[in-house]
Amino acid sequence: MSQTKINSGFIGAGAITANSVLSTGVITADLIATGAVGPTEIATGAVSANTKIGSGVITAVNLAADSISSAKIQSNAIGSSELNANAVAGDIATANGVFTHNTHTFQKTQSGRVESVTVGAANVQLNFANAQNFNLTLGINTHLNLPSNPTVGQAGTIVVKQDGTGSRTLSYAGAWEFPGGTAPTLTTAEVQKIVLITT
Repeated sequence: MSQTKINSGFIGAGAITANSVLSTGVITADLIATGAVGPTEIATGAVSANTKIGSGVITAVNLAADSISSAKIQSNAIGSSELNANAVAGDIATANGVFTHNTHTFQKTQSGRVESVTVGAANVQLNFANAQNFNLTLGINTHLNLPSNPTVGQAGTIVVKQDGTGSRTLSYAGAWEFPGGTAPTLTTAEVQKIVLITT
């Protein structure tokens, strides 16, 4: 019976009652010819938010590499009304969140992360891959080395603070540049703000 052919139009919607159950394995891929099921064979609304698709029915194995693409999704087919709350969750993976194809207009305030560093060593090096805004609290006389992982065009601020003891000193690697060519000297309780621009 596995090779039995049923002629086109032999089984219609009226021949299958609601909640009819077919045994597992009765219908397999080799029994459904290519093109047998298309948009005209699936009634509007046949698959909706209330349709239950069993867990594991659709997996990477079931989807060909090009089965979902921009060419197969109509413009505006997916909008806020098509996505339930939390349908897309989590952070954009590292290295996948770079958008270079458009300019962006932000309608709300955008805040850069501030990395706080309490300095307790003779040398300190900031990692510009982690942040572009830094708060340094000096717990010792220290030297600000050149940063690691700078990006051309990166801009931000470095705010230098004294700890409770105060009177800490901060020297700078030679490639740091300052207005007038002179590095600032911190006073006992001064907060020094350094505007950061990398080239």
